[in-house]
Amino acid sequence: MSLRLTHSLQLVANCVASSDVKSLTILLANSPPAQLLNSLKGQLDSSDISFTVIATGPIIEDVAEGSQPYRIAVEGDGSGSGSGSGSEILGIGREEALRVMTECLSLEVAAGKVVRLSGVNEDENEEGMAPREYLKMLRSEGYSRGEEVGDLISGGMEKFAADRAAKIAEKEKVSEP
Repeated sequence: MSLRLTHSLQLVANCVASSDVKSLTILLANSPPAQLLNSLKGQLDSSDISFTVIATGPIIEDVAEGSQPYRIAVEGDGSGSGSGSGSEILGIGREEALRVMTECLSLEVAAGKVVRLSGVNEDENEEGMAPREYLKMLRSEGYSRGEEVGDLISGGMEKFAADRAAKIAEKEKVSEP
């Protein structure tokens, strides 16, 4: 972790702590290390500020908001969503990253959390289809973007993927002779 980055984040934490700021969302791109995220969370936990720290992979230009499937995993919750601390965080469109960041400012479920926001590579395996299907389902049910982000932070996609896998396994079991 660069000393310059650590110093910059310490300055932000100190300035915010000594001001009237009530809510803070920080977006860190290019797959920041867990050590940096834990340090920043520790500094912000000791303040009265409602905060969310979002770690993402590279920011991708020219990707329309809402067109790219993505995942959100809470750091340290063991959700295994493909974007947790042990996995590579894939790139995300600039507009999508900014939308998630903005929504986190007002979401109670995001308060005090470090989350990993990752695009999904649908070409690698069939599991990648679950995020696109899940997001389409939420949007068709009339979820606002804020509700969508909150649901993802709460683990809704992981439950959907587990239910989907169980249904597939059940169909395969039934079709066996």
